[in-house]
Amino acid sequence: MLVMLLVAPISLLAQDIHYSQIERSPLNYNPALAGDFNATYRLVLNNKQQWNSFTNGYKTFSGSIDTRRHIAKKPIHIGTGILFNSDVAGDGNLGLMNIQIPLAIHYELAHMNTTISLGFMAGLNQYKVDLNKLTFGTDYNGHIFNPTQTASDPFGNNQLSFLDLSTGFNLLYGETSQTSAQLGISYFHLNQPDVSFSGDRFNKLPGKVIIHALFTWPVSSGAYVLPHLFYFNQGPYQEILAGAYYRIHPNNMQFHMLRAGFFYRGNDAVILKFGFDYLDYSIGLSYDFNISTLTKASNGMGGFEFSLIYLINTHKKITKDRNYCPSFL
Repeated sequence: MLVMLLVAPISLLAQDIHYSQIERSPLNYNPALAGDFNATYRLVLNNKQQWNSFTNGYKTFSGSIDTRRHIAKKPIHIGTGILFNSDVAGDGNLGLMNIQIPLAIHYELAHMNTTISLGFMAGLNQYKVDLNKLTFGTDYNGHIFNPTQTASDPFGNNQLSFLDLSTGFNLLYGETSQTSAQLGISYFHLNQPDVSFSGDRFNKLPGKVIIHALFTWPVSSGAYVLPHLFYFNQGPYQEILAGAYYRIHPNNMQFHMLRAGFFYRGNDAVILKFGFDYLDYSIGLSYDFNISTLTKASNGMGGFEFSLIYLINTHKKITKDRNYCPSFL
């Protein structure tokens, strides 16, 4: 999350949290992906530590669990769950916490190996800052530092809460072991809520658009190339994350997938990603190497990121649809 506080007048300009392994945090990039997996339940955990080499950098955590339920005798299943995000940074511990509830409808066109998904998400967001850890120009009376001066606090409140609404569309084509594609678009902060701490002016949180394209191409028996492309736009901020994984399937009943990838985030970082699947657990590791003008302070060091996806299948028998959904991880 990129946040700037402007003291006069007080306002909040914010860019949402973002992960280098965004493809492994599905509800954070498209609510239409709720319930879009080959199991009964999916648990997802993400953690990122960024820019701690030179400042009180970002500490970001996400956790979600979602599930899928079929509509009897219909080529439709419903996905729902819960998503939690926490992000804290800066000397004032400026933080974001939110809890979101997604709902997605997936319509399967089996004769075309295609699933069309539409999702909606609603929840509560909260921003908070510890004013006791901040200093302002008015704390100095011209002679000494005096943080007890009442004029030093230009905020009306140290926290604010608001309703947040998002929606998304996703198109999935392909079979498990063949060429497949996932194309989608999502829009976050539909209601563009007020995020002003002072309360004396309206400062809207800009809507965020995410366009994503993920592909799986078999290159040999048990080996695949997985190109990924993400485009983000929020207010004046734009970001492109592009790259590819190389994935192999070892002849091993426990370690049944290994992958490595190289990604580039425009004018900001190069990212190395590694991961493996062990039984029903999928582990992801990555590191950002900063290449922007910030390297003067960061010495090229960016952030470490960890992700975990755990699939839980409560059915004794594998249903037919479990062979249908391809994997882009």
